Order: sequence, then C-alpha cells, then structure tokens
Amino acid sequence: MSCAAVKHPPGGPKDNLAPELLFSNPISGATYFSSSEIELTFNEFIDEKSITSAIHIYPQLSMNPKFIYKGKKIKIQLPDSLAKNQTYILSINRNLKDEHGITLAKNIQLAFSTGAFIDQSKISGRVFDDGDISVHLWRINDENEEPFYRRLPDYITDASDEGSYQFQYLSPGNYQAMAVLRSTAGLLLVPDRMAYGFSWESQIHLDSATVKSKIDMIVDKQENPIRLLRSEWNDLSWGKAIFNQDITDWGHMLSLTIMNADTIVPILTSSLHAKDSSEIIIIPKRELKVDQTYVLNIPSVMRGNDILVDSSKVRFSTPTYSDTSFLEWVNANSTMALVPDPDSILSVIIPFSRPISFNSDSLELELHLSDSIPVELDMLIENEMQLSITPLVNWEQEKNYKLQLNTNGIIPISGQPMADSLLSLQIKTSSYQSKGRLIASVKTGSIQQIKSVLMSMEKPQFTLTKSVNSNALFEYVKVPEGRYRLMFFSDMNQNNKIDAGRAEPFQTGEWFTFYPDTIKIRANWDLELKTIYLESTP
Repeated sequence: MSCAAVKHPPGGPKDNLAPELLFSNPISGATYFSSSEIELTFNEFIDEKSITSAIHIYPQLSMNPKFIYKGKKIKIQLPDSLAKNQTYILSINRNLKDEHGITLAKNIQLAFSTGAFIDQSKISGRVFDDGDISVHLWRINDENEEPFYRRLPDYITDASDEGSYQFQYLSPGNYQAMAVLRSTAGLLLVPDRMAYGFSWESQIHLDSATVKSKIDMIVDKQENPIRLLRSEWNDLSWGKAIFNQDITDWGHMLSLTIMNADTIVPILTSSLHAKDSSEIIIIPKRELKVDQTYVLNIPSVMRGNDILVDSSKVRFSTPTYSDTSFLEWVNANSTMALVPDPDSILSVIIPFSRPISFNSDSLELELHLSDSIPVELDMLIENEMQLSITPLVNWEQEKNYKLQLNTNGIIPISGQPMADSLLSLQIKTSSYQSKGRLIASVKTGSIQQIKSVLMSMEKPQFTLTKSVNSNALFEYVKVPEGRYRLMFFSDMNQNNKIDAGRAEPFQTGEWFTFYPDTIKIRANWDLELKTIYLESTP
C-alpha cells in the first residue's frame, strides 16, 4: 500500500492566476532566528518539480537546504551552519509554478537574521532587454581577490517582465551586479558563450540603510563569430560558400582561397548570394576539374579583441557532370509592393538564380506605367547575380508599373539560358511614406561623447543614431511617422553603439538613459522637445 499523492481535486474553471505567497513562518523581518526550519504557505497547490530551482537562500549556505512538499505548503530544512549576526534572504524566483504550470508573477524576497537586526540596504534598477532576465550580485570583500565573476554570485534575483529588479536586506559594503539571461542564472560566467552585461558603476558602495537605485544594464547578446559551414558546387564554373549567419556587413572583408592538393586556384570574383544573405557565390578564374576534392580556406577577421570571422577550412567535391538546368529570374511573374520615398528614388533589384554575363546589344529592359506609358530608367549591374533598375523620375503614388525583361541578353556562365524569352514583374506603389522632424537640446553635465538613439516601437529593426553636437543639440530629419523611444548613451569608445561591458579584461558598461515619454512623430510636423536634463555623472 502507498500513500496518495498531494493533489488538488479535479474540476472547476481553468486557473490562469499566478500563485501567491500567503505567509511564512518565521515572518519576513524576524530576528534572533535559531530554528532549523522555515515554512511557506501559498494560496494554491505548487508544482513540486519547480521547487528546487525556485527557492534559494542567500548568502549561499555551505550545504543545500532540504525541501518537504505539502501541497500548498513547503517546509525548508536548514543546515546547522548558519552564521551569527547574519541577515539571510530567502528568494523565491519566477521558476516557481502552480500545479497548472502558471509561474510566479515576480520574484519574492524574505529576510531573517540570526542577530539583533535586519540589514536594510537596497540595490535596484532595470535591465533593458526583451528576454527573460536574471541579475547576479557579488559582494566585493577584497580588491586584491580574484575577479568576482569567476566565482558564483552571492545573490540572485529575477527581473520582472518590464526588466525591473531589486536586491533587499543587503549589508554595508561594495558590490557589483551583472545581468544574464534567466536560462544561465546561477552559473559561472563563461564570457565567450554567455550573454551578459554590467552596469556603468565600477563598484556599488552601500552604507547602512543605503538605497542605490537606477543601477541599469543592458545585455549584450554576443553573436557567435561568422563561421564557414560548407561549400557546395553543382557546377564546375561556380559554387557557394555557406556560413552560419548573415554576412551582409562582412562579406567584403572575407578572403577566400581554393586549393587542390598544393595548387591554389585563383578566384575571379565572389559576391553575396541574391537569395540568401548567409551565402557567397564564388567564381574561379578557370573551371574546376570534374569529380575532384578541393579545400576552401578562409582566414579569421578581427575587430580589436573580437573575432568577427572564425578561420575555417572545408572540403568539397566537384560534380561528375555540368549543370543543365535553366537560368531563372528569381521574382519574375510576381507582384512587388513598393513604398515610394518623396526625397529619393528607390531602386528595384532583379536577382538571378546563378551567375550571369550580359550582351548589351540584345539586353532589353522596359518599365511602363499603367501598362502603356514608357518610363525612362537607369540600369546597374550590381554583381554577377543581380541587376538594379532606377526610374529617372520618381515613382508615382498608388500606381501600377510593369517591368519587362527580354532575356536574350542574359547569358548564364553555365547551364541553359532562361526558358522564356520575355519575363515581367508587376510593381504596385503605395502612397508616400509620411515623415516628420525631431529636434531637442540636452544638459549633460560631465557626461562625454553623448549619442542619441531613436528607436521605432513598430519596427524594432529601425533605429537612427545621432551625436549630440557641441551646442548640446541633436536633430532627426525625415523620420517616418510613428511611435519611438529615445535613448542617450556615453559612447566612450566611439564605436557608435552602446556597450554592455566586458568581463575579460573587466570593463563596465557604458552609461545610458531613456527619455521617459514615447516620442510621436507626425507627418510634416516639427517636434521640438523641452531641454532634456541628463544625470551629471555616469
């Protein structure tokens, strides 16, 4: 015979509410604590499996506590090694779940002391990141000790959904904080494999009952270096180098080498693939040999101490036959939506499925408005994989255009030409993108190298960065209509982006702050903000 499991009776409406702590024994703030047990009571049944990863005592004990599960109650049995006159924090993080899988709404901290009083200092701030974030805190006992980040943190807390965090009941001393992804909370820092960020404070000093707020951070999600994964050759005249990520910004810096045994095969040209920004098209000066093994080499590319591109070497084999498929205009016989810009004439890209050459005598490209009105245009050969066309007169609003290509002038370097001699692309324009202007001045105190960043709330990938000039002014012109956030940061290393700090060698994050209100840009309006006062010192 076995005991029945502690379980809530079935039935009733679905529970979507987060669990709540009703009370604890001892209560938070208890002094002269000498018991070996703490009891927590919640308003509903707790998921037993979530307890060990959710409940912790800081500073960390020499031995882990034991947990006894009682449905709505959790008993915590402590070791006999509690220090004298020490404030302990019982932290319940957001891993704690009820029996329906609903997690705790926010981190809970309770305090008890083995002495006569509870330490009352606090550190709080916000981590600006869209992910689930935790914050590590170390007490710095001796400036000569090994770097703090090489040992486990003394305290850990979870940030709220908005990024806010708080450490309570801290004793006087010096501290350092670090934000990490919640998935790595409690682990030793591995700088080149973990996302993290430090505040701009070299140390956070607390006196008795000190409150240090606005210890803000960002998390630098350092991408892995660009790495060559493989090389594919379906033809002897050209092939592809395939990387682990987008190489649009760095493709021009890559130095590729093809080797066969000890012989180097010269490369005529290499360019970004028209359809996939993680691939480079390679055209050797001469055809490779049939059914042979080659090696593609790429040296590392550095930016300071950072590896942008990892050195790589991959083997590939050439095919036993030549490619005989038809050349394709990738987006032919489709409709493209285009938002015209009143201040500049946008180009339209024509991508092809393989490298091409051109016969200018028979190459014909025509652009028509409403199928009948010819539009003069300029054509540019962007690279071996694509053309671009630009009308001499700007695109009209809310119109239909037709781009037509006579394919006789397009010659693939291998395989067959296009199956159709005449292909087209429909282009449908919308109304002009509405734009406005933003101007403001700042009072910076002693903060140097101030940059402002305007970030779209509708299109997160759209950001504009401006330096604050010698007159403490900044201006954004021709800004698309919409809602924006405005951030300021001290760009001390002048790399035009905010840095979250570095562990080795240790470097604090760069100072930053956000304008408190949402910026609303309206079409054809100038928005001038009142003078913005930034903190006098980072």
